[in-house]
Amino acid sequence: MASTASTVSHRTDIIPHRARRNNLFDTPRERTCLNCEALTTDLVTCRRCQAPYCSESCKKEAASLHICKFNYNVHASLMNVKDPEINRMLRVPCMATFEELHQALQIAFSWRPGTDYEFYIGNLEGRRTLITTSSRIETLTWRWANKENAPYDDYKDGETTYIAEGMENLLFQDRRILAYKSNVLVPDEPTHRVVISCDSEVLLLRGFVRSYIICVGGIGHPFAEGFNLEEWQKLKRAYRAEHPTPEQTALVELYEFFCPNADQYGLRSRTGQWDREAVNALLKKMPIAATNYLTVYVEHG
Repeated sequence: MASTASTVSHRTDIIPHRARRNNLFDTPRERTCLNCEALTTDLVTCRRCQAPYCSESCKKEAASLHICKFNYNVHASLMNVKDPEINRMLRVPCMATFEELHQALQIAFSWRPGTDYEFYIGNLEGRRTLITTSSRIETLTWRWANKENAPYDDYKDGETTYIAEGMENLLFQDRRILAYKSNVLVPDEPTHRVVISCDSEVLLLRGFVRSYIICVGGIGHPFAEGFNLEEWQKLKRAYRAEHPTPEQTALVELYEFFCPNADQYGLRSRTGQWDREAVNALLKKMPIAATNYLTVYVEHG
């Protein structure tokens, strides 16, 4: 089952053609070993990306050269926003950090890039972790120092914390729903509900793992930046009104002339419309840095 280093190195970025063929069309239990290419039903898999090996020895032999590459599916929706709901679905490379996910979500929801954000992770054991900026960590650590009722048990810097790290942490395996809030200094800013799951389809076709985030779907017109939930509902009613009141007219003008992400065509009959192509054009310009990912997340058997 031995294989040369060059052969293994050639397969770190994409599963070989024969392996992909077998993985997709053979019986579920018959797979091709990523190291020796032998067909087997006795599988040992990489715990991160589920890459198949025929034995522990083959897995250990390829360990120094195997680099996990896979995607996460991210489903984000604005909490308490209905008629219609506003959500976006992203495909995010595993080497992305939480700060890069924050930037991608800002783009996906057509909001201006913001520097303030919080990802809250809670688990069934009651442990609470906040992933945010280093400056906000300093502020919150000082504010809640030596206080028993501190809202969080742990803080992590979003600039250096990979999504894979948050997903793999044993403390959070039982609860992968994050509360995400951008522009945390604005009390009425809508909160996002974010669900992250592993993209099982791309695990079989690792050559499809991109170096940037893409938006694969969503519904709902972008939420008006700077508006709270009540004002957003009033704005939609104002556009639907056949004979708008002076208050409704003023709200429409406020949106069209002063809202940073205002729709030039207004919201009449457009509350379900958004431009996915424009979102992806901006996301493609935001490549994933992945500065230390390869050294942190190389599989060691």
